[in-house]
Amino acid sequence: PHRAGAADVGDMQGQADALRYLQQASSAINRWAASGGDLSATTVDLREPWTNLKAGVAKAGPQLGELLQEVTDDCRPILQFLAEYPTTKRMVVSQAESILEKLVHFLELDGIIKEDPALRTKLCALGEKACAVLGEKTVEKKEAENEGQKNAETKEREEMREAKVVVVAPGKVEDTNEEELVAELIEEVVNDPPPEPQRSCTESLEEPVPFELFWPTRSQERVVEVASVEQSAEVASTEAEAASAEAMWAAQAAAAAEETRRMLRGIFTALVARDYHPLDAARCSEASTQLFMRLYTAVNRAHWEQQRRTRPVAPGESGEGGDDAARPDILADALAEGLCDPRRVLMFLLNLAKLRPLYRRRIESTTQMLMQVSPVCRDIARGDAFLSAKLGNAKAQGQAVDVVSYAFASMLRWACWDAAWHWVYVRHGRDTQAAHHLQEWIRREQALEELAELAPEALGKLLLAAWNAAQHTVLERYPEEPRSFGAWIKGAIWRQEDKSVHKDEFFALFAAQKESGVFTESLHADLYWLIWNMAWYVANKSKSFSGQARAVLVRAERHLQRAFRGDARWRGVNLGGWFVLEPGPSGTLWDNLPPTAQAATCEWSCCEALGPSQAKRLLDHHRRAHFTKRDFEEIRAGGLTHVRLPIGAWCVAGPRPGEPYVGPCLGDLDRAMDLIEGEGLRVVLDLHGAVGGESGERPCGHEDTGWKAGHWDFQASLAALRTLCERYVGRACVCGVGVCNEPATSVPAGVLGRYYEAAIETVRLAGMRAGEVTVLLPIFTELRTSDFLDLWEANYPKYEDCAFDLHLYQCFGPYWNSKSVSGHMAAARERANLLRGMPMCCVSEWSAALPLAVAQDCSEEEFRVVCRKFAQLQLEAYETATHGWFFWTWKDSAGIVWDMQRCIEEGLLKVPGGGRSTDLVNP
Repeated sequence: PHRAGAADVGDMQGQADALRYLQQASSAINRWAASGGDLSATTVDLREPWTNLKAGVAKAGPQLGELLQEVTDDCRPILQFLAEYPTTKRMVVSQAESILEKLVHFLELDGIIKEDPALRTKLCALGEKACAVLGEKTVEKKEAENEGQKNAETKEREEMREAKVVVVAPGKVEDTNEEELVAELIEEVVNDPPPEPQRSCTESLEEPVPFELFWPTRSQERVVEVASVEQSAEVASTEAEAASAEAMWAAQAAAAAEETRRMLRGIFTALVARDYHPLDAARCSEASTQLFMRLYTAVNRAHWEQQRRTRPVAPGESGEGGDDAARPDILADALAEGLCDPRRVLMFLLNLAKLRPLYRRRIESTTQMLMQVSPVCRDIARGDAFLSAKLGNAKAQGQAVDVVSYAFASMLRWACWDAAWHWVYVRHGRDTQAAHHLQEWIRREQALEELAELAPEALGKLLLAAWNAAQHTVLERYPEEPRSFGAWIKGAIWRQEDKSVHKDEFFALFAAQKESGVFTESLHADLYWLIWNMAWYVANKSKSFSGQARAVLVRAERHLQRAFRGDARWRGVNLGGWFVLEPGPSGTLWDNLPPTAQAATCEWSCCEALGPSQAKRLLDHHRRAHFTKRDFEEIRAGGLTHVRLPIGAWCVAGPRPGEPYVGPCLGDLDRAMDLIEGEGLRVVLDLHGAVGGESGERPCGHEDTGWKAGHWDFQASLAALRTLCERYVGRACVCGVGVCNEPATSVPAGVLGRYYEAAIETVRLAGMRAGEVTVLLPIFTELRTSDFLDLWEANYPKYEDCAFDLHLYQCFGPYWNSKSVSGHMAAARERANLLRGMPMCCVSEWSAALPLAVAQDCSEEEFRVVCRKFAQLQLEAYETATHGWFFWTWKDSAGIVWDMQRCIEEGLLKVPGGGRSTDLVNP
């Protein structure tokens, strides 16, 4: 993909934003004009287009004319809107006059305005500035001139009357020309009619009012993004909208819950009907594996829906929990119905684990979840000698714990959250909220006990340490005795304020844990900093120390990830050009294209040039032969453990009408997954080409210069994502899912955030559980990290086991072209600092490529040395500061710097070994 340099990104972003706002404003204004253009009768909310129009005109600058011509062919509705919308507020009127001035300056509007005198009159009625722009006199000047003219005419008529009336005697008047005088009086009345009543303004139209873009969400959880010339405003939705959204959400949640119950009943009934004997391995056939996949999906769906109902309460929200929190757990409810003996379920899982080693991790997590929600399963497992021995682990046998499960780490995190908010509300005297968070703390304490990952004594010390950390941090932010400014400064410099009996107790408890050898040294450090940073986040957030709050929250999340992942890290390569065609990665296909298709630059244009039948024949062969078993053997031999599989939505759901793509090809995807799984590799499934495209660039499948943000079909993309996840939910090799590839910068961060939240929900409801499958959320370019960190922090409880995805190249755009070799090396080293500031991230695309200008300044051998050093510096940064990386790509005809197979063969790249990084531990 072609990327602009940093020097051009600001202008490009501004123009893209301006185009987006003008498009939205024009669309809404046209709907209003089509409905009659009546303010009082229209059902269109005009506050949105007013805010959009202001923002678009302000951001467009000198490009306003070109951008507006791209948006609409007729500016008449916009002018009519400017004339009608402004209220009596002076600020609104003056803004309308400023917009009119810019429109007249950058567009040829004289013909439109001259052809419509009524429109010209309405525009002039805005004020003196509008009249000056249109070359007209103001209404006040016209009225003054008319009044003067009328006075002069009246005086003249009076003089004429005096000349025609002769005074004969007192009390007697003789009119010498009565008919002429009557005619003059009639003319005076006609030329001076009574004033027309003024038109009343619509009081409901206030300014400014925010709006939501593209994606509907729960009204009380909206992330509203409003662009305004001077400021952004946040306004709550109306009660009717809130009630409607809440009802829709409740209906969807109820339907999903009922579907999950139906799945569980069917599975339990099948277990009884087929009579799977607990110790009979011969009866565990392929049907057993399929049944387990269904059970695994249903259990994870039930877990996710229960987790959503009991999601941690954000500060400021009600702590009652509502009806959702009171509903019974779906999984526990299904087990309690007695459709199947719980011991039969547990034995089925243990028996399958012996025969299907690849599914062992998912079988263990399913067993753990059954024991967590069902007292019956828990009692059976503890009371049955056979099951107790089979379910025993290293933790119960006294060995040092190296990692904990994601469920344990996440629950510990939320326990710290509730403890800290409890003490914040205690300090503020808000008893209701404090009591709610105390109840949540107790509930999470019980959940940690039921997980049974630690001995009761070790767990008790851990929870007591969290409680003391919460007390200490809150009392530091809200001291019982106010400190003087001098004492505060002294404490901040010498850190003398950071002392208390609670902190001493916290240190003592972790020192005791370390001496007892319950945890390994690395896990001990991760749990220590997870608890400490989480407590400080709540204390800082409640005090509005936003910068400090985000920094410690990022560190807390990174330590949480290490606590359950340990040394695991993704070291992989992209399988580019396989299920999304590109000229370089799909080089073998492009070499065999007929002359008519040689000029194709993307899959769309390639299929279009080939025609349906020829495209299907070539792509069927390409999808079967582009990667073979030998490729995956070499990937494994090269030291790589993971692959990223880019997939176009048309490969899953088929092309839409009018699209030339060839699909679906689920059978070819199944073969690809078999090859990956057969070599023991893990895979990240990446929705590389969304429906309608997430941009107009080549990587999404269709290089389209006329692409606009509205072309991306979010609902259809989510449907394709759900199909993909449901098909491969039972595959043990799946470790991650990318919800899109490289979203265009013209798509606002708020819109992407809402799509990402819906995508997370889709993946989890498909049965892919947090802690087993990570959801990758593309930021794409490092220039947008701040926007996405804002969204992540604002909706933190929703981002369970998610990673931000970056694509870091240094070979596209004038910014990188202007850098020297030393500049590129320094930038590669600095990547680590950028990545450390993110909660969890993955660099899913990078290469050893440098700009051509660098290659031209040195010999071929020197250039290889430079590229080798450049690649090594990148690897060092990604190894220490990210959860993983994927080189682009395994084979590419564009050159060795894009081809990892050749890089490894010729010594340009060496995959590093494992090991837990230490850069995350706080100083």
